[in-house]
Amino acid sequence: MQIGDRILRLLQNKRITQKQLAEQLNISYSTLNGYVNNNREPDYSTIIDIAKFFDVSVDYLVGALGSRQMDDLSGDELKLVELFRFLYDDQQEFFIEQLKLILKQNSKRGKKSSAMILKSDADSNEMYNV
Repeated sequence: MQIGDRILRLLQNKRITQKQLAEQLNISYSTLNGYVNNNREPDYSTIIDIAKFFDVSVDYLVGALGSRQMDDLSGDELKLVELFRFLYDDQQEFFIEQLKLILKQNSKRGKKSSAMILKSDADSNEMYNV
């Protein structure tokens, strides 16, 4: 997947048009359309502006993420990420805690012997068992 494909996916997820994004970025529609159609590539400062607008990393836009990229996510997983981003910080923390409880229940039901979940704190991200 190229940068234009990612921009198009972000536009669709945010439900805005190329014209609206071009206006927000202060670039011409034809320039943005060239990016979306993979006919041209944005310069570094434009990539940063696009990443900031959509609240994604530059790494995501240029396809430089690790083993599990956003591109690999199913439709439901993408929807979950998009909805999660609309929550306030305290709501995100609450949501994560609720998911931990659900995984713990699944573990007790014998669904999984060891459920691995992401523990987020201010200092680091680490995996641990529930």
